[in-house]
Amino acid sequence: MSFQGFTNEDFNVFTIDGLEPRMEALIKHVRPKLEWLGGEIAPYLSAVTGEEMFPHVAKHARRTVNPPNDTWFVH
Repeated sequence: MSFQGFTNEDFNVFTIDGLEPRMEALIKHVRPKLEWLGGEIAPYLSAVTGEEMFPHVAKHARRTVNPPNDTWFVH
């Protein structure tokens, strides 16, 4: 995957009503981009900090009712 940036379609995911439809759109449109970014940034952060970095993209797995208002990845 070549990251071309985030699109309006990516941000429009957060306007979808309902947990399941929003999560499906997040998984399809946004999560792959965050995973790619995490993989690209990890080696740089590892070099700067001297610590191995492991990117993690939010899965929002414990949600049962309310759809997420945002999502993220961390190292």
